[in-house]
Amino acid sequence: MDGITIDIKGIAETVEMLEYLKRSSITKALRRGENKGSTPMIKEARRRMPVRSGAAKRALTRKQKTYPNGSVITVLGEKRSAMEQYKGKTVRPAKYIAPLEKGHDGVAGREVFKGSFDATKSQAEQIIISTVIEVITADAIKRGYKP
Repeated sequence: MDGITIDIKGIAETVEMLEYLKRSSITKALRRGENKGSTPMIKEARRRMPVRSGAAKRALTRKQKTYPNGSVITVLGEKRSAMEQYKGKTVRPAKYIAPLEKGHDGVAGREVFKGSFDATKSQAEQIIISTVIEVITADAIKRGYKP
C-alpha cells in the first residue's frame, strides 16, 4: 500500500518555529495528526465492510506506534481480541477480515482497507497537515515563538 508523504511550504519559517520545540512536541503533533487523519479511513472501511452480524465493523480500529527516533506509524486493522455472539455462536472477526480483504478459495477479495485508503487519501492528508501545523504552532507559541 502507498504511504502518505507531506511537503511543507515556507521552510524558513518552519525551521525557525521548530527551534522552539522539543522532539516530544513534534511527536505529539504527528500522533495527533495521524489519529485525526485516519478517522475518515476507518469510517470508510466500516461503510465498505459487509454486514452479517456487524462484528467486523465494530472490530475495526487503528493502532499507533511511536519509535524512539520520533517517527509515528498508524496501522488500520481489526482488534485481535474481539469476540461476539451471533445466532448462538461465537464470532471472531479477526479470523475472517483478512480473507475478506484479500480473497480466498477462488473468491475475489473486497479490498475494504485498500479501497478506503484510496478513497480518503487526499482528505486524510489535508487533516494531517492542518492538525500538525495547528499543534506545532500552538506549542511553539506556548514556548515563546513570535509569529
